[in-house]
Amino acid sequence: MDAPFPPLRAALGSLLAVALLRPLLSLLYARFAPAGMAGYYAACTLQEIALFALPAYLVLDVFHPHARASVRRGPLRLREAVSFFLAAAPGVLLLAVLTGLWLLLLQALGLRVDSAGAAAPANGAELAAALLAMAVVPALCEEWFFRGMLFAALEPRCGTRGALLLSALAFALMHGSLISLPVHLLLGLLLGALLTGTRSIAAPALYHSAHNAVTLVSGFLIARVAPDEIMQWAALAPALLAAALLLFALLMALPLRARERAGGAYAPYRLPAGRPLARDERALLAACALALAWPYVQSLLGGMLP
Repeated sequence: MDAPFPPLRAALGSLLAVALLRPLLSLLYARFAPAGMAGYYAACTLQEIALFALPAYLVLDVFHPHARASVRRGPLRLREAVSFFLAAAPGVLLLAVLTGLWLLLLQALGLRVDSAGAAAPANGAELAAALLAMAVVPALCEEWFFRGMLFAALEPRCGTRGALLLSALAFALMHGSLISLPVHLLLGLLLGALLTGTRSIAAPALYHSAHNAVTLVSGFLIARVAPDEIMQWAALAPALLAAALLLFALLMALPLRARERAGGAYAPYRLPAGRPLARDERALLAACALALAWPYVQSLLGGMLP
């Protein structure tokens, strides 16, 4: 790939700014929280735009427009889009099981964790607003930041595999949730694999949006089902999980395998690692790691204190 890449210092500086500003915005939201779910969804949308879309826009469009071409923006075929979109449903089920197992492990270690999430939408109008604010907007903003700007800046220095791993780790840590950490890490790796496997940032953006949408819709529907009815499905859980795993693997693997067989412009490409990071770049990377990891340190310390 001949296109210039975004400067690594600019990308890491943006990541550090996100890591430092996100807790501050949470404090401001707790202090000046708007009333009602409409205000909550509006605040979520503004936060995504301010933290992720704006920095990526400044780096790729304002200060370094030549680097925009380094973001993988190849075409995504319709059958691929449909396959990845459908894969989100079994994918969410599998990750939900992983979250449950992780929560049991944390509790077995004696850690007190808060497993409460955001309130489920109360009606169809709230669900529609939630899908826009918590599925579509985050997918577009976060993918342009992590799999767009950050990945493109890391790739020529760390190689494709290193960029995939580091961007996935940053994506997972950025969410600041100890309970969801394994899920977000696996999701970040999957989104990076979709980016490199399809040569199109549209693929991870589509799957990310579908993943969030399935999570919201399933929560909306489950809230309307009696607990006794849910327990009736417990006997079928092993079969459902096996079917979900098989379906997810097929829906993901078949389009990616077809890309590799097609070759040419559709075939994925990978870059080797380039020159080592300079001292100031390593310092920036370390600062990002510390800032992103700090909420987890606080969570662990809080869970261990009586």
